[in-house]
Amino acid sequence: MSANNILQKNQSVKTPVNPHDGATIDNQPNHYRELWPILRGLLALWAVAVWLLLVMMPGMQQVSNFTTALLHLPQVFIGLGLVGAIFAAYSLRSDAHLLWFLVVLLLLAGWM
Repeated sequence: MSANNILQKNQSVKTPVNPHDGATIDNQPNHYRELWPILRGLLALWAVAVWLLLVMMPGMQQVSNFTTALLHLPQVFIGLGLVGAIFAAYSLRSDAHLLWFLVVLLLLAGWM
């Protein structure tokens, strides 16, 4: 054995494990993992309610002629597209995209 191999074997450092530094987090049950499927469904239903109450209904109520339809129907269709994207992300279990589309829909609803 060369001197480098002997030095590398002897240089292993053992550090004490503090139970408060997160080293035992894998041993504890993760309650958020059990709760997340329920929250995903509630967020998808909430997105539909936001679209209906804050985007579709006010947009449709403000349409009285062709000019107002040109102003308000694009936001209604954009919101409908976002709701479709939310359900696609929900069914594909793409949680990051689901949250992103929810935020964009909320911004659209606040803008309306």
